[in-house]
Amino acid sequence: SMLPLEVCPWSNVLLGVYSEEHHPIGKLIAAGLNVVIASDDPGIFGKSLIDNYLFAAARGVPRDTLTALAAQSLTLRRR
Repeated sequence: SMLPLEVCPWSNVLLGVYSEEHHPIGKLIAAGLNVVIASDDPGIFGKSLIDNYLFAAARGVPRDTLTALAAQSLTLRRR
């Protein structure tokens, strides 16, 4: 299986890695990478896991894709 890529869109934006408009979340998913959407330090950044999913949805990631990513993230195992 492919190594998962944990993506925390809001922390990327709030840390200045990407702007909201240019975050590559949609491109990463469209490229077929094993993306896991996560929330990096919600207490610090003030953004929950659902906020990060909503970020992806607002950038055109279809709901069925987001649902599949969420389900897939529950099956990942650490080695």
